[in-house]
Amino acid sequence: MESSSPSTPISMAIPSSPPPPSPPPHSQPRHPHHDTSPPPETTFYHRVADKRRKLEADRDDSLLYGFDLQPAATALLDSTDVEPLRIFIDDFTQTPIKKKQSKKKVLDSLAFHYPNSFFLKLTKLLSINPSIRIRNEVVSLLHMTLIDTHGNDYDIIRFDMFVEIKPLILESFKIELQERLLPQLTEIIVDLAARIYRFQIGGWVELLEYIVLCILSYSDDELKLKKGLMLLADIPFNAVENVEFWKNHYGALHLNLMTRLLVESDNEDLQALTFDSMFRMLGIAPPLEEYEIGDSILLMLLKFIDQHSKEEIVMKRVQDLGDFVSMDVDVILSGKEGNVFRAMLRIVEKNDASRELRCAAIEVLKELSEVRWNAMVEVIYEICDANVERVIMVSLSMMFEFNKQSYQLGQVLLNLLSFNDGGILVVRVAGEFLRTRYAASRDWKECHRGMIFVAAFADGRQNDISSSVFTTELMKIMTNAINHISEKEQEDGNPGTAKRGSEYLPDSILALITTTTTTFKGRLSPYAEELFSAVAKLWGDDVPDKVKVIAVSLFNNIVPHFPDKWQMYLDIYSYELLKSRGGSHHAQWESARGIGMCAKFGGHNFKTIVNVAMLKLYSLIEYGLSIEGDKPENGANIFDMAVSAIGKICEFHRESIDGPKRDCMLLICDLYCFVTNYKAVKQVIQGWLNCLPLTNDPFEARIVHQQLSEMLRRKDADLLGPKKENLPKIISILRALLLLKERKELATKETFSVIFKFLDKHDGGL
Repeated sequence: MESSSPSTPISMAIPSSPPPPSPPPHSQPRHPHHDTSPPPETTFYHRVADKRRKLEADRDDSLLYGFDLQPAATALLDSTDVEPLRIFIDDFTQTPIKKKQSKKKVLDSLAFHYPNSFFLKLTKLLSINPSIRIRNEVVSLLHMTLIDTHGNDYDIIRFDMFVEIKPLILESFKIELQERLLPQLTEIIVDLAARIYRFQIGGWVELLEYIVLCILSYSDDELKLKKGLMLLADIPFNAVENVEFWKNHYGALHLNLMTRLLVESDNEDLQALTFDSMFRMLGIAPPLEEYEIGDSILLMLLKFIDQHSKEEIVMKRVQDLGDFVSMDVDVILSGKEGNVFRAMLRIVEKNDASRELRCAAIEVLKELSEVRWNAMVEVIYEICDANVERVIMVSLSMMFEFNKQSYQLGQVLLNLLSFNDGGILVVRVAGEFLRTRYAASRDWKECHRGMIFVAAFADGRQNDISSSVFTTELMKIMTNAINHISEKEQEDGNPGTAKRGSEYLPDSILALITTTTTTFKGRLSPYAEELFSAVAKLWGDDVPDKVKVIAVSLFNNIVPHFPDKWQMYLDIYSYELLKSRGGSHHAQWESARGIGMCAKFGGHNFKTIVNVAMLKLYSLIEYGLSIEGDKPENGANIFDMAVSAIGKICEFHRESIDGPKRDCMLLICDLYCFVTNYKAVKQVIQGWLNCLPLTNDPFEARIVHQQLSEMLRRKDADLLGPKKENLPKIISILRALLLLKERKELATKETFSVIFKFLDKHDGGL
C-alpha cells in the first residue's frame, strides 16, 4: 500500500520569486533586440582547453604526424644501394595526386631532417641516369633539399660531403640531354659551388675547366655550349679565388663571348646566355684587375642591353647594371657615364616599355648620378639639344603617370637635364609639352599634375638659374601661348575644350601661366607689362567677343600676381567687364570675378566707377537667379561670384558707394532680397547680408565667409548697423552656415573659430 504525502490545499499561496528591481530613475528603456548583458567570462580552464584543441589541429597537419619516419629513413638512406630510393621515387611519380600525400611527407621529412644523407643519395641516383620521369623528380628533390628547404643555411651540408658530391653532380650535368632540366640543375650546381668556395678548400676547378671547355670548344654541339654559358652566367663571384685559372683563360673567354654576341643575332636564347655570361665576366674583372677587358665588356653590354624581345630579360639586365653601378668601380666606369646614360635613354623612350622597366632604367641613372655626380654633370653639358628634348619628353611623360615612383624618377631625370643650357631648353620643351598634352586631355588630374610639374621644376631650379635669359624664355613661352589663342581662333574658331564653350581659357595656358607666375613672381615682375600688353592686344576691334572673354580670364588670373603693374590697363579692362555680353554664362561669371579683382587691386582709379560696377553686379545677380533648366549651377556660380565682388567693394570702397537717389528695385527669389543702388552703405550691406551664406561655389564661399568673420571680429559698425539692427540677421546667417552638411568646405577653421566666439558672446545666437 503506497503511502500518500500530505497534499497542499489549493487555497494555500504558492511562494513566488521576488519581483524584479525597479529601474534606476531616468534610465533608458532596454532595446528589445540588443543583449546588453556582458559576455560570459572565459575561465583559465576554457583557455587551456582551447589551446589544446588548437595544438591537436596543428598536429594533424604536421609533417610527421601519422607515421614513424625512422623506418622509412633507415630503408631509404642507410643502404649503400640506391635501388630502394629509386623504387620509392618511381612509385611516387606514378601514384595518383590524391594519394601522394603520405609519400610526399616522407620525402619532405627526409629533406628537412637528413639533408646530407638524402642529398648524397639523390646525387648517386641521378648519376646512374635513371628514366626521365625519375630524373625529373630527383632534380626537383635536390633543388628542394639544397635551396628551397636549406637555402639560407650555408653550413647545413657537411664539409666532408663535398668531396663525394662534386664529381657526381657535375657528371650528371654533363650527360643530361633534357634541356628542360638544365635550369634547375644549373641552380643546384651554382648553389653548391657557392657553399664550396666559402670553405676555401681550393674551390671547384673541375667545374671551371668544364665551363671553359664547353665555351671554347669548336664543335657544333649547341647543348654543350648552352651548358657552359648557363654555368658561367651564374657562377658565384667568390669563384675568383682560383686566380691562376682565370688569368690563364679570362682573355680567351672574353674574345670568344664578344664574337658570339655579335654573330648569334639569329638565336635570341643563345645570345641572351652569352650576354649574361659576359655580365658575370664584367663582375669578376675588378678583383682580377682585368680593367681593360672590363672596359670592353661594359661597352659591348651597353650596346646590346635592350636587344631582346622579352621585357623580363631586359629588366634583369638593367637591374644587374644598376647593381654594378652601385659598386662604383671607378677604373671601369670612368669615361663611360655617357654610354650608360644613352643606353638607359634608349630603354626609357621605347613606346612599348612598361612603367616598371622605365623606372628601373632611371634608377640606374639616379644611382650613377649619386656615385659619380661631377661626371654626370659633364655628360649633361655635352648632350646635344635634340637628345635633351627626347629625354625631357620622356621625363615629363613619366611625371604625368598617376604613380608616385614614376613621378619621382621622372623628376630625377628632369633635374639632371636642367644643367644643360641653364635649364632654358627644359622650360621651352616643357611649355610645348604642357600645351599639347592638355589639348589632348579632358582629365583635371592631368592639369593638376602639369601645374605640380612646373612648380616642382621651378622651385628646384630657380636658385641655380640666375641668368635673365631664363626669365626671358619663360616670358616668351607665355606670350606665345597668349598670341596662339587668337591664331587658333582664326584657324578653327575653338581654342577651348570640346566639353566647354570657346570663351573658356584653355587649361594648358591657364596652368602654364598661373603656376609660372606664382613661382617666378619676383623674377617676372620686370616683364609683367609685356605680359599685360600681350593680353590687352586680344581686346582689339577686330577680335571676336569670345577671344575677348579669354583675355578677361587671363587678366583675372594675372592681376593678383602683379597688382602694381596693370593700372594703365584699368580703363579697357573695366570697359570689357562692364560691357553686356549676350547669354554666355562663363562670360558673365568672368565679369563678376574681374569686378572683384578691380575692387581689390584697382585702388583710387576704381573709385570713379564703383556705382556703375554695383549696377553691373546687381544685374548679374538677377541674371544668375533667372537661370533655370539643365544647368542651374551656372546661375548659382554667377550669383556667388557677384555677391563676393560686392563684398570686396564694401570692404575696399564703401566710401564711394554714393549717387543720385533712385527708386528702389527689389529682386526677390526665395529668401534672397537685394536692394540696388542705394546711396547709403547701410542698405548695400543689408542687401549683401540677405544673400548669405553662400553655398554653391566653395572657393568664393570661403572668401566671403572669412570676410564676414573679419568684419565681426573688428566689430565693423556698418556691418552691425545702427543700434545693431543687423545683429539678428547676422546670427541667422552664422547658424545657417553651421547647420549645413558641407560647412567644412564653405569656411576655414579660422572662420569657424571667429563664428563660435561671436555666437558665444551673444548667447549662442538664441
